[in-house]
Amino acid sequence: MLSCAPSMGAMAKMVDRSGSGGDGAVAVIGGGSIGVAFAVVFGNAGRQVRLFEPDQSRRAAVPGLLHARLDDLQSYSLLDETPDTIARRVTLADNLAEAVENAVYVQECAPEDLALKIYLYSRAQSVMGGTSQIQKNIIATRILGLPT
Repeated sequence: MLSCAPSMGAMAKMVDRSGSGGDGAVAVIGGGSIGVAFAVVFGNAGRQVRLFEPDQSRRAAVPGLLHARLDDLQSYSLLDETPDTIARRVTLADNLAEAVENAVYVQECAPEDLALKIYLYSRAQSVMGGTSQIQKNIIATRILGLPT
């Protein structure tokens, strides 16, 4: 489990309280606007982020989207470090297993497609052996009305 600890910076730093012994990395599944936004948040909080996006065209767009978001936040002085420093913490995983390996947290940000969700959850359970938490992003899509 990750929790936020007080910080003097613009965003709280994440503290690993899971006792998992993992490398502290966070996996983000999905490289759309919400997935990239979560990668920014976790990267800015000091976490290594492994992002998996299965669609090749979307995957190719992730680095540009990531840098655009970070540059925008920097223009409002909302980052504790340079955009390049934070971007270096975010890597693209080649597959789901690589993304979730030793992750202390998995953030699922796939499109709202039932067949895709069933596949991802069943695959993630087999890859992770049911030991890691997968958090669905309901707040952004349903409460805030952000696009998936």
